[in-house]
Amino acid sequence: MKIGVPKETKNHEYRVALTPEGVRQLVEAGHAVGVESGAGAAVGYADDVYRMAGATLADAAGASCMPASCCSAICTSPPRRSSPAN
Repeated sequence: MKIGVPKETKNHEYRVALTPEGVRQLVEAGHAVGVESGAGAAVGYADDVYRMAGATLADAAGASCMPASCCSAICTSPPRRSSPAN
């Protein structure tokens, strides 16, 4: 399954839906995980940590982590109507 983790867009939302350890576990289970660049920055997870855990990193316009190209998207808040998930 292809799983996407977009950067949260809600005001004052600093959480990230998936930690690097969670990425590692999903990748080891055979899933492909894409993480939007900067998704974990507010809580201290650098992009390189996600990359080392096995995630593919993409910018906001990148197709590899956007919900439209994934089987599943993991978010902490519901996506906004203007987000790529809708």
